[in-house]
Amino acid sequence: MDSAKLNDWLQVFGIFALVASLIFVGLQMKQDHEIAIANQYQIRFDSMSDYQSSVIQSEPAMRVSGKRALQRVLKSSAFPDSVKEWASDQPDDELAFWLIEAYRVNKSFDNVYYQYEAGFISEEAWVAFRAELKRTLSREDFGMRHYFLMNPGVWRQSYREMMYEVIAEIDSE
Repeated sequence: MDSAKLNDWLQVFGIFALVASLIFVGLQMKQDHEIAIANQYQIRFDSMSDYQSSVIQSEPAMRVSGKRALQRVLKSSAFPDSVKEWASDQPDDELAFWLIEAYRVNKSFDNVYYQYEAGFISEEAWVAFRAELKRTLSREDFGMRHYFLMNPGVWRQSYREMMYEVIAEIDSE
């Protein structure tokens, strides 16, 4: 093989190596971006949890939150009459805690589902989380299902679709 052909082959190999390295860098940047978004999602969840913890520690905030929670429950068609009656009999701070917990658990499952969609949680782990979600949504006394149905538009589209799917499974059993 003469030096001109060898030079041509080396240039072709160099071009392929360059293209391969650019593809690798692009994939790495995409993965880094996905990790950054997932971290940001986790940070927002942690911030919300910290805020709710501060509300829970304040008696005046819990009283006000409880009064507002009762009005929301009574006005919402997402809550059955049995839950509305129960809520009317609860002390303000206990009702506030109940609703804060329902919101927090919804956000927690939304966060887990987001992590699963982004590929940071295995299929096996998601199946276990989903089974726990279904069990939690089945509990009439917990309120997570009703809280979700009260304002489904505040949740991510993919989370809403998954929640409706799980709720339909529960209702068909």
